[in-house]
Parts: sequence; C-alpha cells; structure tokens
Amino acid sequence: MILRGIEVAKSYFEIPDWTTSEGSNPFDETLARTRLLQQAGMAPTIINLDWTPRLRAYQQRDGWQDQPVLGLYDDLQLATDVQERVLSIRDLNWPSDVLFFTTDGGLFVYQGATRIAEAFMNPMMTDRLDVVRYFADGQVVAENRYDYRGFLSQRIEYENGQPTTRRFYSPGGRLRGFYIFTEQQQASLSLTEPFYGRDVFYDETDLQAHYLQHLLTDVVGESAVIVNATNAKLAVVARVTTSLAHVTLNVSSRDNLTPDMDQLQALQARGSQVVTTTAHQKAQLVKQLSAETVQQIAAWPTRPDSFGTSSQYREEIVAWYVPNFEGSYERQVTFEKLMQLMVAYPMMAVWIVGDGPAMDFYLQWAQETLGDEFYFPKEYSTYKQQKNDEVKPRVALKIATDAQTTYRALLPARMILDLGDQPDDFVGSTALTLGVPYFTKMPSDFMVVGDNGALVTTVDELDTGLSQYLYRLNEWTQARTFAESFAKRFDNAHLVSAWQQVLSAQGGQ
Repeated sequence: MILRGIEVAKSYFEIPDWTTSEGSNPFDETLARTRLLQQAGMAPTIINLDWTPRLRAYQQRDGWQDQPVLGLYDDLQLATDVQERVLSIRDLNWPSDVLFFTTDGGLFVYQGATRIAEAFMNPMMTDRLDVVRYFADGQVVAENRYDYRGFLSQRIEYENGQPTTRRFYSPGGRLRGFYIFTEQQQASLSLTEPFYGRDVFYDETDLQAHYLQHLLTDVVGESAVIVNATNAKLAVVARVTTSLAHVTLNVSSRDNLTPDMDQLQALQARGSQVVTTTAHQKAQLVKQLSAETVQQIAAWPTRPDSFGTSSQYREEIVAWYVPNFEGSYERQVTFEKLMQLMVAYPMMAVWIVGDGPAMDFYLQWAQETLGDEFYFPKEYSTYKQQKNDEVKPRVALKIATDAQTTYRALLPARMILDLGDQPDDFVGSTALTLGVPYFTKMPSDFMVVGDNGALVTTVDELDTGLSQYLYRLNEWTQARTFAESFAKRFDNAHLVSAWQQVLSAQGGQ
C-alpha cells in the first residue's frame, strides 16, 4: 500500500528508539534485524517516532535509503515528500556587513567585533548546514536546526541559558507547532492545526502515543509489530489503547540492561510478547514476567563460513575490546598482566580495540614499561612494516566505533578479550564467527568454558586462560573446530526461523 508517498509493506513493523542516534547507532539492532529478515523475503516498515533531521544522511551513508520509514515528525511537518537541496550558511539572511570566519570547529559570523552567530555543517556532508546558534551579549538566544534535506526544521529559543520554546516548521517555512517549556523544563505541545484530531499534547510522549495509536488503527491493523523496548518507547506503547497482542517487545542487552519492569509487566498482561537477546537477561526477566511469553533470540548472527585472518600473521594477536576506554584500576591490572605475558611470549601482540581518552596513555605506558620488548625481535622475519622501515610495535590501538570497524579490528585476532560487566553480543558473535577463543568476565551465549574460551574474573584466570592457547596450536585448533560447529546455532537461518515463529504468532505473514 502507498501511504503519504511511501510504499508501506505490511509483513511487519519495527519501532526503533532513535531519540539520540537518528538511525546512526553503529550497533542498531532494529536495522540489523530488518536486513536479516529482508534477506528471508520479508518486507518490514519502520515507524519512526523521533525527530531525526539527519536520518536521510545516515540512510545514504549506510545504504538503507530504500527502507520504508513512516516518520511522526515528517508527517507533522509535511515533509514526507521533500525535494532535497543543499543549504549552506550563505543561503541564510544576514546583515550586509557580516564577516564569516572558518575554523576547524565551525564557522563564526561577526558583525564588527561582535560574534552574532556560529554555524556547524553536517558531519557527513560538510557542504550542508546542520546547526546555527545566535548570540546576544555573549549568550545563546536561539538555535536553528536544519534537516539534511535542506530546510529549517526546528528553532529553539533561550532565556538565561534555558530553552523557552521549541518550534517546528514545514519545508516551506510554515510553523507547524511549538513546545513551551516550564521552569522545570517540562514541555507541552501546541499545533497550528489538528493532527489526526488533536492539536494540544501534554508532552512528546503523548504526541508519539497519539500518532502510534493512529497507525495501529488505520495502517498496521493486526500485522506484527516489534518495539525496541527502551524505557522511553515502553512509555509510549503503554499509552496506546488498542490491543497489543500483535506487539513484541524486544529488550536489548546492549540498550537496556534495566528495563522498567512495571511497564513490561503491564504490557505483557495486555498480550505483548517479550524477546530478549541473551540467556542472562532472559533469566532475569522470567523472575518477574510470565516465563512462557519471554523468548531469547540473539541480536547478531554468526557467519560460520567466515573465519578470521589470524593465520596470515606470525604474531599471536590478543584483541582487547574496550568500547569506552577510560582508565580504571581494573583495566590497569589487566594491562599489567598483558605486558607480563608479552615478556613471557615474545611473539604475542596486544591490540586495544575501541575508543576513549586513555588509549594513548596505555600505549605510552606499554612503550615505557616494555622498552626494547615493545617491538618485535629483529630475528622476526616480518618485523618491518610494508611501507616503511619502522620496527613493528607489539601494542597497537585500533579505533573501533561501529560494527564495521570493530569487525575489521578483530579480524586478525588469535584471541579476543571482552571483560566488561556484561559481554558484548556483537563481539561474542564475531569471536564465534572468526573461530577464535573468547574470554569474558560473565557468561556469554557465544562461549562454552573450556571449549572456545574461559571466564576471566581475576588476573590469575587471565594468565591461565590466555596461556592455554598461546603457542599451543593443538588447543587453539580444537577451540576453532568447536566454534565452527557451535556457531551454526546462531547463524542467519536459525535467527530468521526464530523471528518468523514470533511474528507468525503475533499476526505477521
């Protein structure tokens, strides 16, 4: 069916939480699931309840611009069919005597010696205007936010550093509605004309629930719906008055380790199923929810036919995954043990995979501590880099901020460390895909202790676990053989089958 110029497929519907990510979350499980089920011949439609001015940029960058998306704010702002244009800072109305100064941080607008505005371009398309802030007496008094497609989408006005109003516009510049903020920063919404029968809303959640109610009644019908069950979206769904027997709440271990149990219980009582991504979280949920309506489906499929590239490297690379790398006592102790192991095993290398302020510090620390042993021994035939004569370091930083860069950074690993309080599903799936030993602090669905990894809660266990595989080809090969078989439990076919059963039970085709 065609709805507001959008080809809507009714196989099933997805409701993500793009409150902050705008579809840019590098580990977005909604997008991963839609791609998975599209390959199986299903046709999902995304219901986007969030204001996402950069969405089209992310769609183009990541190659999912053909994905049908029904957007609340696109509908509200009459922006479902927009002729895209490039909007730059000079396209705006400025006094004739202003001067523009470009720096690495943005573009500043001066009138005489006074800064009257600063502008920032879209981080993905640097020729496109993103945000303009206006100043008076050195304080921000207004902020214009532009849609990637080239129109003013939102204007926020400030007093004493606090927002007072938030206005939304159509692509043609027509005011469509405005939020008014109280001193407690609560915001009610008034529209310039009725939006599916209403023009006043208590807050944004009220608006989102009203729009969702309309779609469930007039568009979705009894088709299955999967909701990314963050607490923000649970609050929206809870306000819907229609039956929720066709709604599945997907509780992600990555996004929501502590879901609102009162909301989940209430929605489950109204017929919703609950799907979670890990066995650990399922065990926690069934303590308070009806066990028969809680299922587990992994978020990230393995690729059993895609082994890593560690055999192409003479060095034995231990990849230590730390997504938000900040200094801590626990990480210091871990790294000290890794450096001790590098002394004991001269061909061992450590790759710190992630991003964060402490990464450079740890590299410097390693260089100072290991001294000459920071580099591979000269008898190592491949110690020189291909492009220069520098000695190859044994500790390297691999910046990884999304699924793609994380996968590439882990590809050469001979072993993977993932020592967060909860193991990362994507990293675990990748370790199993690559067929390499995987070490975690807590149990992981992707690792069987003794077969393809070990639990590491102390530095002694880290020493024992890694030493089990360092320089031990037979043990490492056994882990690889086990992983090859075990990975089939999480491959595309199994995940598709599991979701098809859920959707069929909930009304999907």
